[in-house]
Amino acid sequence: MPGFRKKDADPHRIGYSGYIVTEGGGRYSGSSMNVKQPVYPEPLIDYLAEYYGSRDFFECHEIMEHYWKEEKGSPLEGSWLVLIRIAVLQYHARRGNRAGAAKLLRKAVREIDPARMDEIGFDGARLKAELEALERRWNREDDIAYAELELPIRSPSLLRLAQERCAAQGWTWGTPLERLNDGIVNRHLLRDRTEVIEERENAARSKAELRDRTNEEKGTSSQ
Repeated sequence: MPGFRKKDADPHRIGYSGYIVTEGGGRYSGSSMNVKQPVYPEPLIDYLAEYYGSRDFFECHEIMEHYWKEEKGSPLEGSWLVLIRIAVLQYHARRGNRAGAAKLLRKAVREIDPARMDEIGFDGARLKAELEALERRWNREDDIAYAELELPIRSPSLLRLAQERCAAQGWTWGTPLERLNDGIVNRHLLRDRTEVIEERENAARSKAELRDRTNEEKGTSSQ
């Protein structure tokens, strides 16, 4: 299995220490990455704990998107993106957003690479088949029917690590839908948008400054 690089710790991520976790549960920094046993990044374990424990698909998306951005260009980049797609399509489906859920499902079906999913502890072929079956079912129906989408975890050690992380957070593995509160189902409504707004304002400001410089250069060249 390809080695995962050591990442800087992110204090905003639940349980994210910046280290990977091996099959045996040990932690290794970047200098110890010559171990031959399979390793799993902390964000993947957190993602699975949230997916099956808190059922907070929005948080699953946040966790994996953060890691995916760090892993841009890696052979497994697409695998992390597929997990993001799955979390978001489940979030939309649970809220009855047919268009949003269907769009993300189509992308996940198109982008999933079973062999790469195998490398991070899943049964890639089975997951692809489940996504395709869900797409066919939604195409036959007038409206989407939300149902828990199982992520086939083939690695016993990954499953154990995720279940232990879930229990450590005080969650029950496989929390049923009826036990979720509205804050989980409609999580995006409660999100602190300050950072997003600031990023958009900074981008708009940079764009305006670039436009002004371009206009000034054009004016100078025409004189």
